[in-house]
Amino acid sequence: MNPIIRLPLGLLALGFLLLAVKIYAYSSTHSVAILSDVLESTVHLLAGGLTIFSVWYARQPRDASHPYGHGKIEFISAAFEGLLMAITALGIAYQAVTHLAEGRLPERLNLGLVLTLGAGMVNGAIGLVYKRMARKQRSVAFHAEGEHLLSDFYTSLGVAVGLGLVLYTGIAWIDPAIGLVMGGIVGYQSYAVLRKALDGLMDAADVRVLERVVATLDEQRKEDWIDVHHFRLVHYGGRYHVDAHMTLPHFWDLQRVHDEVDAMEALIASTFEHEVEFSVHSDPCVPDSCSLCRVADCSVRSHSFERTIPWTVKNVLVDGKHSLAREDL
Repeated sequence: MNPIIRLPLGLLALGFLLLAVKIYAYSSTHSVAILSDVLESTVHLLAGGLTIFSVWYARQPRDASHPYGHGKIEFISAAFEGLLMAITALGIAYQAVTHLAEGRLPERLNLGLVLTLGAGMVNGAIGLVYKRMARKQRSVAFHAEGEHLLSDFYTSLGVAVGLGLVLYTGIAWIDPAIGLVMGGIVGYQSYAVLRKALDGLMDAADVRVLERVVATLDEQRKEDWIDVHHFRLVHYGGRYHVDAHMTLPHFWDLQRVHDEVDAMEALIASTFEHEVEFSVHSDPCVPDSCSLCRVADCSVRSHSFERTIPWTVKNVLVDGKHSLAREDL
């Protein structure tokens, strides 16, 4: 069995046991707040199975049909989980409004409070494990699963507080009101999960990672590296993909160009803890490059060196070689 999914499968089995505890708590109390917790846990288990499959599939070797790998399935899984969370939030809200109108007091509140709080704390611990695995594996699906489990914990905590208030005050409407609040929390977290998943599907850049990479390139750039442009960085599965164009002296031989491209790739890779795939295209310099070029042994220079343009996220993303004449740098 793939070691990446061995622990999640065990956690999924534990999740079914926790769901059984919550179902028993609801059947004993008929509390709408506990029902909201049961609904969310049910959706979590459905999504959890898909999460495990997507993480496993995302790490399958590339093939002719998927030359960039299968990593984007994690974003699809995360989007599905976010959608299920949104549907759950609507279901919780509907049940809460219905029970507000009825004004019925839950039964056996002591038992429901203890069972719900205990199951919720275990789910919270599992959620933290998933978040740690997400950081280690660079997995969007594991991150979404961790967020979902933590929302389950917050829901259980809110339910326990609500049941405690009902037990203390005897006011029946507190129970569905707490359920309504929990539905709102689940709805907000579904929005966060969906947004991250859709960003990934649309190849949105991770700005913090991009800023770190570009800052490292600018700080450690060699004099021979005239410019870097058309820079693209995307993430799917457990790896990043970097596409870039690098301008180098046009009179260099192919071996020297290849060595410099390798050097830039190694520098970028040093900023990551995980695997990085590169597609770097070398461009020959042109006369407009001379004013930026610090190559000392150039015998074909058209203009003298004037100044260096610092590399920033804005100007490495542009298409075309850098020059002092350009106004978009």
